[in-house]
Amino acid sequence: MAIYSLVSIAMDRAWQIVEKIQLGEISPDISALTEAVLSDSIGSQASAGNTFTLILVATWLIGIADAYRVSRAQAAGTASAVTAKNQIEQ
Repeated sequence: MAIYSLVSIAMDRAWQIVEKIQLGEISPDISALTEAVLSDSIGSQASAGNTFTLILVATWLIGIADAYRVSRAQAAGTASAVTAKNQIEQ
């Protein structure tokens, strides 16, 4: 959801810039395009973009922490299984 929203906001902004180029409000050179992209974003879209970026980063960090937790649990389970197997063989 967050990725879709971020892409949607970026595409809306890109189409707005394309329309300005077609109307002749912005010249199609790199410096004018850079200025247009970096200029004030639409208020609610900028706020929504920041919110969705925060959600995406938080979800990513939670995923990393969970992967680490599962890995540690599996390593501990594997170690105890090997220990149990060694005890049975003795």
